[in-house]
Amino acid sequence: MALRELELVTIEEQTQDRLTNRQSQASFKGSTSLPQDYGLKDPKITSPGMLIMGEKDYVMKIPGMDEYIRSERVKDFMPNLEIIFHEEGNHFVQEQLPEEVNQQLITFLNKHST
Repeated sequence: MALRELELVTIEEQTQDRLTNRQSQASFKGSTSLPQDYGLKDPKITSPGMLIMGEKDYVMKIPGMDEYIRSERVKDFMPNLEIIFHEEGNHFVQEQLPEEVNQQLITFLNKHST
């Protein structure tokens, strides 16, 4: 394993441990609860968006997050969101698979440019 890969794995593990410890008593509720009303009755982002994640991303271990994203409930708030999972990717998927992620971004931007 290359030094850079080892550094990423170590950072990933440390971050995952801290996140898991903090979230052990909590669960993800989604973005439906705003700290204040702000006059928003039905908050939605209607612009096209793209979420690129690794299947091994520690964020998916936050209680409720995996179901929230995979069930596409997140699209209740961002209906034009394209979700892509990379099987071997973790939280640093853009560094692990730069060619694939860059191609997906270019394709997305070309598809949505005017």
